[in-house]
Amino acid sequence: MDKSVVLENLSKLLGKEFRIDDFCKTYNFEKKEFIKLFFQLEDGGDIEFALTENKAIRLISVQGKQIRNQDIQEDIYVFPKDIDLFNLTLFATSLEIELRIEFDKCMSNNEQIEKLKKMSEEEIKEYLQKRADFFAEENRNDLKQIEQEKKALAAKKLEQEERESKKSKLTPSEKKKLEEMHRGPFKKEIKKIKKSDVEEDERKRKISIERQRNHLRYGVSETNKERFQRIEKEREQERLKKNEEYKLRLQYRKENVSNFSIGEVFFGEVVKVLPF
Repeated sequence: MDKSVVLENLSKLLGKEFRIDDFCKTYNFEKKEFIKLFFQLEDGGDIEFALTENKAIRLISVQGKQIRNQDIQEDIYVFPKDIDLFNLTLFATSLEIELRIEFDKCMSNNEQIEKLKKMSEEEIKEYLQKRADFFAEENRNDLKQIEQEKKALAAKKLEQEERESKKSKLTPSEKKKLEEMHRGPFKKEIKKIKKSDVEEDERKRKISIERQRNHLRYGVSETNKERFQRIEKEREQERLKKNEEYKLRLQYRKENVSNFSIGEVFFGEVVKVLPF
């Protein structure tokens, strides 16, 4: 499993809430092998993650890139059925307008789509550039139309912003009231962080990571100590249950032993007589 490929795919999910099963299925990764690499990446500081209320994963950072508020999605991320097509569409957003026109044309043809899927990004650019050069005259009209649509959209947006600014203009007295309302919170006293608080935070962080790992491995969010105690408790309950069943069978035999005579067959048939 290529570490760089995994990191590249994980970086696209920064802030999104997803499940490992869905991720492995989409990218054709073997689950156990991926989980092992996933924890290695965490130990190496390449990624940082957290478990969500839905028992899914949310990446907090990937290769130093931190999560932003606009990246956070509350719903479980649904992976595209055709990941190659999805990656093609993402790649197209970085293309220049001339190449984007040819890309959009290719996307309307299934044969062209399959052809683009097999190419690298550089090969796609070269292919689209050749098409753009060949259809240059035809594309000029399209570019003029796109430019006109952009100008019309920009003018419409400017008008809307002007209308909104007229509605939201405040009087000097209203501005003063707002300043007084928001002045208080900025006068907070700076508190010195105790060393014991830092150590406690670190301990909680390690426990949280331990719980997350055990949840992924065994399906239960617990520390190693809690897991050992749970297994010991289950074993003790199983032992007590077997002892109770044995006592019940013994009591039954004691109660019914007088109903039978020596040599009497209780059930089935005699297949062999053993001398005593």
